[in-house]
Amino acid sequence: MPRLNFIFLKDKMKFLFLKTTYFATFVALTPFMILALSLGIGCTSRKSKQESSTFGNTPHKFTEISGQNGKIQIMELPIQVLPQNPNPNGILSGGFSALNIVKKSDEILEFRTLTDRGPNSAQIPYLEGIGSMVRVFLLPTFSPTLAHFQWNIKTNSIEFTNSISLRDQAGIPLLGLPNRIQPVGNPDFIEIGVDSLGHRLPIAPEGVDPESICEDRDGNLWVGDEYGPNILIFDRKGNHLKTLTPGNGIPRIYETRKANRGFEGIACSRDKVYAMLQSPLPKNQILGGRDGQNSTESFFRILEIDPHLKKATGEFWDPMIDSKLDKIGDISWGPDERLYILVQNGKVEKKARQILYSLALPESEKNPVTDFSTTSKAPNTSLKNAFLTTKSIELDLSPYLNQFEKLEGLAVTANEFYLINDNDFGMNGSVDFATGKAEKDSQKKSYLIRIPRIP
Repeated sequence: MPRLNFIFLKDKMKFLFLKTTYFATFVALTPFMILALSLGIGCTSRKSKQESSTFGNTPHKFTEISGQNGKIQIMELPIQVLPQNPNPNGILSGGFSALNIVKKSDEILEFRTLTDRGPNSAQIPYLEGIGSMVRVFLLPTFSPTLAHFQWNIKTNSIEFTNSISLRDQAGIPLLGLPNRIQPVGNPDFIEIGVDSLGHRLPIAPEGVDPESICEDRDGNLWVGDEYGPNILIFDRKGNHLKTLTPGNGIPRIYETRKANRGFEGIACSRDKVYAMLQSPLPKNQILGGRDGQNSTESFFRILEIDPHLKKATGEFWDPMIDSKLDKIGDISWGPDERLYILVQNGKVEKKARQILYSLALPESEKNPVTDFSTTSKAPNTSLKNAFLTTKSIELDLSPYLNQFEKLEGLAVTANEFYLINDNDFGMNGSVDFATGKAEKDSQKKSYLIRIPRIP
């Protein structure tokens, strides 16, 4: 793999220009094609639907364990090593961070999932010559991707059916690289990207780190992003339509989120969109600032958005169950008109805690959003119903699923809960800059999990 010195994307071009010491090469293999090849999906023109040809023939593993409400089914998703990647150890596909049910019949359930920004390392607090808050991107050309798969309930087989790269308004695949320069003296605002040899990568002005998705009644896809944190709107074909940002559709206080803790959950009801940050906001007033990062609000904010006005109209304040349960995995709107929330502590085995609960969102407990520019965070506790009082614990998942560090997708039906995990593309987070080699973790695989509900 030649050393990557720079990448540029011309408005109407679909090529990447890789400048090396000895030669220049045009690479026409888009990130979508890389992912599609790994999933066994045939690569046709980008304007057509990419159909699966061989992926359904890949065997998968199926496990059942006894749960609180009956048998929990854990199904390994048939993913493979990404081709054409620079890591000597290989990189798995996956990195799934969202889950929706698209279609449901007696025999087939069709799901939509979404990858995050791509394979990367654990965060590096400081890298000499680069700066603070550094992240290694193992595949800088990776494009976040929508994928559909079907579960045949009778045969317990899983097949990926199509995959679409998220694209900008010119039809160019979006990258997962940071989209802004890190402000001087404020490293917690956004990370600095480097490649596997430690060379600084350029920013991608439209870079996105997607973590959640839902579909509104008009067929638009709402995607929660960690970088801004932003909320992006796409059509069903993955074409970008609009972005809501802090100060423009989203209250500016959301820009003070903890670093890398953006919109982890998003859910569409019949007439609203709800979004939640991964963690409560810090109490400090600095945008993305370091001071007070370990001192946070004692509640999660549930942002209500009008999908037609395309701006926030209210907030609900949800008191935390436990201060250590500070990470939202995903949220989903249920058929009973309640919001379902998966919260966890990001640990495994005996230290893991994973709770699934639900909330009603009564109008009487909504706090209107009228000022999009303020950074003031003090809740108006003079309101009679400032905080939600309708929480209902659905399941404690910790005794059954504590092997999963990152449960990041949730879908709800009348009879089941469905979860998907983030496998971190099969990597353990460490990188050797001398060789560019990243270590794999053979235990990190992708799973669909079915959990029965109490009728």
